[in-house]
This record gives sequence, C-alpha cells and structure tokens, in this order.
Amino acid sequence: MGYKTGTVKARLLKFNVGKNHRRYWFNDDPIKTLHANTLTASIPYGEQFFIACVLPHIKTIKDRAKRRNAIQFAQQERNHSKEHFRLFLKTVKPYYPKLKVKNNLYQKLFQVVALLVGSKIRLAMVAAMEHFTAVTGELYIREPELLSGIDEQIYLLWQWHFIEELEHKAVAFDILKTVSNNYFVRATGFFLAASFLMIGFSSAYWHMAIQDKLHTKLSFYRRSYQFFWGKSGLLRRLCWPYLRYLKPSFHPNDTVLDAEQNLLLEKLQLIEKQLEFGQGGK
Repeated sequence: MGYKTGTVKARLLKFNVGKNHRRYWFNDDPIKTLHANTLTASIPYGEQFFIACVLPHIKTIKDRAKRRNAIQFAQQERNHSKEHFRLFLKTVKPYYPKLKVKNNLYQKLFQVVALLVGSKIRLAMVAAMEHFTAVTGELYIREPELLSGIDEQIYLLWQWHFIEELEHKAVAFDILKTVSNNYFVRATGFFLAASFLMIGFSSAYWHMAIQDKLHTKLSFYRRSYQFFWGKSGLLRRLCWPYLRYLKPSFHPNDTVLDAEQNLLLEKLQLIEKQLEFGQGGK
C-alpha cells in the first residue's frame, strides 16, 4: 500500500539526550557515528532554511487543508531543528568543538547561491531535499535494525523525525506545483540540492575524520566506501529512489512504503507514551 500523506500534525516531543555519550556512540562504530553526527550537525540549519523558503508561499495556498498542513510542516521542522541541536550539543560538540553549525563557510556559500537563484528555485531545492529525507526515512523505518546499538532515546528521536518526514513529504512539493509547474525549475532545484547536500555532509564528515586522525588509516577509506557505496551501502541503496524525483510525472505520494500509514501513526503514539512515562525501548 502506498503511504498517502493525510493530515500533518506537529508533535512537540522532548527526548532525554542529556547524559554523557562516548565519542563513537553509534555501536562503537566511527563510520556510523560520523555519518549520524553529520546529519545531526546539518539538520538545525537545514530545517530553518526549509521554513524560511516555505512560509512566504503559504498565503498562495487556496486549499484550507493544504494551508494547514503547510503551517504544521513548518512547526514540525522547527521542532526537529530544536531536538537535533540539543542532540548535537551532547553527542558532537563535546568531541568536535570546532565543527561550526552556524555561519560556516559552506552555509555562507549556500546562502549566496540560494539568494541568486530566486524564490522559485529555492522552493524547488526544498522540495528536492524533502524528497531526500523522505526516501531516507522510508529505508530506516523499513529496516529499523539500521539503528541498532544506539541509545534508546536517540533511537526514538530518529524514529519520530523520520515518520514526521514521511507525514509531510508532499507539502513542499505541492506548494512548488502551485507556485511553478515548470519542470526545469524542479530539476534545477534537485541538482542544486543534491550538490549542496553532498558538499555540506562531506565537509562535516571529513572535519571529524581528520580531527580523529582516521584519514591516516587505509581501513577508514575502505569501511567508508563499504558503508556508503558497497553492495548494501546506504547511498547505493538510496540513489535510484532519489532519482525517481526527476520523472516528469513524479509526486512524493507515489512512493511505496511497506508499513501502512496507520501503523506509522500508531508507532508515533507509542513513542509519545514512552516519553511520557519515561520508558525506553524500540
């Protein structure tokens, strides 16, 4: 059954990530940890960019339900930004104090390009990035073992984030279709988004690897390649789902997820209950 986006609902959840974490907190694996750290370090700025690009266009949405979903989307992204920044302060900042998540060189370059291309292309970049996060979320929800070996609260945080990404995955795309139904605009946004995501993630990943002197070890390169591009590599598995976006007739709700929507909502409710009663678990 396809995952069909319905009502988007912002849920302000607080995760207990306040305890001390070891350097390689992701199952004692430096590759997995650096990858997760890279995401956590990038998400706060990324979510704020999404909100800034979408909000000016909300007034153009005539459908009341879609307008409400857009407002809830912005609130969801704001919540994700706050929780990931808290996680960043506990898992990344203590070990990589020079890793900047605000006003770094990459962000300044990104801001210049985003300003030059105009509001339609910026919105197209957001729609493409939302597709990237939705496809990634589908994989991690379909295969929760990919997050095995991590702290219970961090696991719940990521599950909450991924499910909400699926819930609002069509919002930015639908706004883009309202503002501009031009395929060139959509494709340009896709390639710019893909380029900047790769540059941003790579710069943070290598910053941490160099600080830990992992870059001097041949095994680091071999294991990084296997993790991202090997037979079961993360990016290798996500590459074709990402590229579906370029199909002229594509819509985010066309993608299929093994779990049905109601099961995902039930999982969110379970996460809320676990947080309410201070219970860990998956």
